[in-house]
Amino acid sequence: MDRIDQLLSEIGPALKPLIDAVYQAGYADGRAAAKADLHSKMSALLLDDNVVPVEPYGKATPNEQTEAESDRAAPGTVKPAILKLIKDHPEGLTRRDIIDLTGFKVNSVRGTLWQLHAVDREIDTHKGKWYPKGSPQYVEDIGGPQYLELDDGSEEKEPPDTPSSGSETGSDDDVHSFLNHIQQSR
Repeated sequence: MDRIDQLLSEIGPALKPLIDAVYQAGYADGRAAAKADLHSKMSALLLDDNVVPVEPYGKATPNEQTEAESDRAAPGTVKPAILKLIKDHPEGLTRRDIIDLTGFKVNSVRGTLWQLHAVDREIDTHKGKWYPKGSPQYVEDIGGPQYLELDDGSEEKEPPDTPSSGSETGSDDDVHSFLNHIQQSR
């Protein structure tokens, strides 16, 4: 361990000149790009026919999109599209179905489903399928309305995704549904 500490203490000072050189080169490139960008903006403002706008090195023109931007959904379109898709399929859809039908990225779909379920309470989930709120297929899939017998002999409706004994427990969907039921019953 002492040998590793010694090597690390020797490497740091040896790399400092290299790191400084790389920083200075990056600073110079950034300065050149900023200068070209400023030149381009100034020429556009002055409308001088003799000055040719120059694009900064490595920058796309406003009409061009980078490859990463071209496959992104427009802001504000994912959530309504997924909600409409689920409402159009009351039989329920898996996350994979939604991804395949919309072409949205996995993380976008996962986050949007969570938002629609846990926050907006627009959809229900059971065993990996997502249903519109109040879907008859959802009620059928969970085995009809569920009731708990209370100590006083009365019954209280059980939250649909509450795990029962012997069933698989611990999924995020079960936890969110149970927490939602508790919040709604208060």
